[in-house]
Amino acid sequence: MTTKRVDSAIDDLAAGIQQRTLGRTGLRVKMLGVGGISSQDVFEKALEYGLNFFDVHGYEAGHGLDGRIRFKNAMRKTGTKREDVILTARCNSFTREGALAQIDESLELLETDYLDLYGPYNVTQVAGRVEKTMAPGGALEGLEEARAAGKIRFIGGVSGHHHQELVQLLKTNAFDAVMIAVNSFDQDVVAATLPVARELNIGTIAMKPFAKGLFTGSATAPLRYVFAQDITVAIPGMYTIAELEKNIRTASEFSGCSEEDMALLNREVDKITRAEGKFICRQCGYCVPVCPQGIDIKQIFYMERQASRYYSVGWAKKAYAGVEKNAKECAACGACETECPYDLPIREMLRKVHLDLSNPH
Repeated sequence: MTTKRVDSAIDDLAAGIQQRTLGRTGLRVKMLGVGGISSQDVFEKALEYGLNFFDVHGYEAGHGLDGRIRFKNAMRKTGTKREDVILTARCNSFTREGALAQIDESLELLETDYLDLYGPYNVTQVAGRVEKTMAPGGALEGLEEARAAGKIRFIGGVSGHHHQELVQLLKTNAFDAVMIAVNSFDQDVVAATLPVARELNIGTIAMKPFAKGLFTGSATAPLRYVFAQDITVAIPGMYTIAELEKNIRTASEFSGCSEEDMALLNREVDKITRAEGKFICRQCGYCVPVCPQGIDIKQIFYMERQASRYYSVGWAKKAYAGVEKNAKECAACGACETECPYDLPIREMLRKVHLDLSNPH
């Protein structure tokens, strides 16, 4: 590695970050990693600080160069050896051929012979993807072939936002790691998924620890919450060196998530969910079976979440245009609201979603 250009005090803190074992893989990783949408500057500095777990997922739109290219450039610039880092990437194809092709593409872009972890991306997003992934000729078959050929070491982390389907996938025991949103906003996902992963010794990779910037009341409490969930590694996306160094300090000094932290985070969640125009669906799905119009309310709010929280506006509008019954079909009967455990004004939210997602501009 080339001569470090780092803050010596932060460098000392980074050296002391707790290491955890990534489930059955046996890989030892620092519990603070780096998310795939991070800037090249952050990748470089994280390498210099000795962080060793990097998501190099290459399919995030709107963040400049492909994450795999940014990371390759950072490796070159810092002179980091391949064996000193653990890399995870994902495919957005759910067929054998597609998964194999995307693995080869990643290996070429990263200029490496192997990836440590590789798994299907957002497999629960659209109905049928789970079945397609697991069926003969599906992505899992391709991943198993790639592992046998030495192109990937472990299968994972499989990622998604719908915890029911993720739990089903984990129980197949086909995946060595899972990647899920872990933050105090998505506690349903945490409560459903992490116990199953622990029971099966599946490594847990926590994405979106700051809920894509929703938390503004504390720069450190959200990350302490994530570490306290007994995940293996958190991978926040970071754009500035200041963000990286703040997170290194938080990880190094971590001793638990205090009652004060939880009180602050709960206030933030309540503030966000109750603020006008910012009611957030938690994806429990209780509203769907009672809708007499047959509207898949959960899926429509998932599309809205992708647009508002994860910046996938183009994808959300295209997906919404393809639903069989959209929010315009709502008869305003209110049956859905009687089943919502969060007392959300679903009828009002559906009207707003339809305006936002049916707008071509």
